[in-house]
Amino acid sequence: MVLLHTRLLSSLLLPQRAATNCIILQSTLRRQLSLQDARIQRSLVFEEEKVRQENLLGKVEKIVVKMQLPNSYLPKNGNSVELVMNANMSTPHHCAMHVSRMLADRSPLALVNNKPWDMHRPLPSTDCNLQFLFFTDLNPHLVNKAFWRTCSFVLGYIFETSLKKSIGVTLHSWPFVNVSSGSFIYDIALQMNNNLTIKKADLDVLGRVVVDDLRKKNFPFERLEVGVDVLEEMFKNNNFKLEQIKNMANKGDECGTFSVYRMGDHVDISKGPMISSTAQLGLYSVTAMHPIQTEDNLSLYRVQGCALPFNQRVNSWTWETVCRTSANLNLIPEEKKYATRSFNLRKYVSVENSNRLTA
Repeated sequence: MVLLHTRLLSSLLLPQRAATNCIILQSTLRRQLSLQDARIQRSLVFEEEKVRQENLLGKVEKIVVKMQLPNSYLPKNGNSVELVMNANMSTPHHCAMHVSRMLADRSPLALVNNKPWDMHRPLPSTDCNLQFLFFTDLNPHLVNKAFWRTCSFVLGYIFETSLKKSIGVTLHSWPFVNVSSGSFIYDIALQMNNNLTIKKADLDVLGRVVVDDLRKKNFPFERLEVGVDVLEEMFKNNNFKLEQIKNMANKGDECGTFSVYRMGDHVDISKGPMISSTAQLGLYSVTAMHPIQTEDNLSLYRVQGCALPFNQRVNSWTWETVCRTSANLNLIPEEKKYATRSFNLRKYVSVENSNRLTA
């Protein structure tokens, strides 16, 4: 849904006043409808494909899931728990709910047979081992990567739904960057590209979308494996994504499928995994919006942000310092090789940096 924020401080973010020119008004309304229709269409295609795949499962097969649990969740007479679950249907989140609601709420990621696994991704067709990961683990590397990836996904949602539709936001790509870089990013294209300025106060309000809206709604991050034809149908209104899908398909893949994620009605391409739900997002700030240009003179904006999980606390001075640092232009490693004083980026060829999917 399109978000309307009464606290937005700039005309960039507020709905446009009634245009005196009827032609301009009609054009703006058509653009608003087309953008919203495209979002609805992507979500509908996602849901239809999800239902189609579920209907193909046929007879429900049972599997044994052996769970390794933290000490606080272990039964008194053992060091593991075994559950009988539905193959290709039950998820790690379902398994966690059998133990404790708190375990389900606090687990952002799982390991299935030592492989990173989304909490809402169906379990495999054979018996498996299951372990839950947490933001507070001694080695949170996998969780941190999933969290940063999720924050980029959310950043795309914020800019697609919160800016005035007359600006004409089109999502381009979100190259994955390491947590150590200080910020997560998303590259966007704008129709209203000339003399565009955005104030820090506007960025601050955009960051409030997470706290004021997404956390309360507790949207799960749903994963779906789809073929190229379904991807093209989902993103038929986004030429950037279509070009990236074409490049992905040309690279080839053994199974011929690619993963997409949905949060609410927002759908985007990502290899995953992501965290469990938007309720696990904590402090979240949109810190910068840098104009950049690709090798083929495509003008984009790199929007950046920083965030913390819901259960991590930090004092205000430290958080302000982190936000200031994250506002510095974030170049992915391969861009640093091609950057010049005028900052011309290497031509984008896909949604990823090195693998078949970026984020």
